[in-house]
Amino acid sequence: MRVCSSPFDASELTEGLAFLERLKTSHSTKQAIRLVSHTWNSLSQDLILEYLFLRDNYSWSTLADGLEFSARHAAGFSHLRGKGAGWYARRIEISVSTWTEGLARDAARIVRACPSLKVVSVGSENESSVPHVLVSAVLETCPQSLRGLDWTCGLDSESLTNILDGIGRMSELRTLFLCVEVDVFPTDFPHGTVALPKLHTLELVSSDFDPSDVLCTMAKWNLPALRQVTLTGQAELAEPGPFFS
Repeated sequence: MRVCSSPFDASELTEGLAFLERLKTSHSTKQAIRLVSHTWNSLSQDLILEYLFLRDNYSWSTLADGLEFSARHAAGFSHLRGKGAGWYARRIEISVSTWTEGLARDAARIVRACPSLKVVSVGSENESSVPHVLVSAVLETCPQSLRGLDWTCGLDSESLTNILDGIGRMSELRTLFLCVEVDVFPTDFPHGTVALPKLHTLELVSSDFDPSDVLCTMAKWNLPALRQVTLTGQAELAEPGPFFS
């Protein structure tokens, strides 16, 4: 069973100190590669961003157990500075056909074991909404390190409100993808100024609902680096003016 395409898989996570030493050395080597030249720096990026890809035909609980074990084990060795295997994960992509309570719980555990994530992408093959427990895990675990956040499946009103409420802590965010598939009301959204100084790409997908209220909320955000806005699926917008003015 292979649940990730980084230098470790679930079977290695319980090896303890020997595995964590190898992982630490591997990461240091890849960091050193970046210093050779600008070209090598560019080529090394895909290697440095350890990538977890989760589909629902794998045992997510096995990976979650291993990551949590690794974190506890690393805490016992001062030279590891608390860096379990999950610390090296920089990107996670989650794709499911249908969310279940078990998958949601295990996905949240995996995210919470990966505090340095830079890219999170969550998708579903049907219309099931992203579980609240997973949204909370992302918002609470790695807001300050995130550079890309893609919710490519539906967000219900509670999740969307929580994301808009917590997004102000994501000062490094560059790209944001939201799928708005519910009727939303501006009174539900948080108020106040949000500054995302590095956000350059925003995409909203809404096949059957008008996201004008979401755009009106975003109109109050400070987005000095924004260069690309994509709206997909809307037949018409009731009130897009405030965002684009």
